[in-house]
Amino acid sequence: MHETHSIDVICLLQGDVSLILDGGETRIKPGQVVIQRGTNHAWVAHGGPALLLAVLIDRPLAG
Repeated sequence: MHETHSIDVICLLQGDVSLILDGGETRIKPGQVVIQRGTNHAWVAHGGPALLLAVLIDRPLAG
């Protein structure tokens, strides 16, 4: 897992993936959007490649 110091907006366009956070694992379906703000996380693809669209906003988080 890794942590980013940005605001990440990620949309799964195609494939089957899970987002792993400190609190557990969530399966993401095509068309769903994830917004992360400095979270410790990892991505896992299931059964082949996945296509993600990501917008990263490189802005330090307060605190």
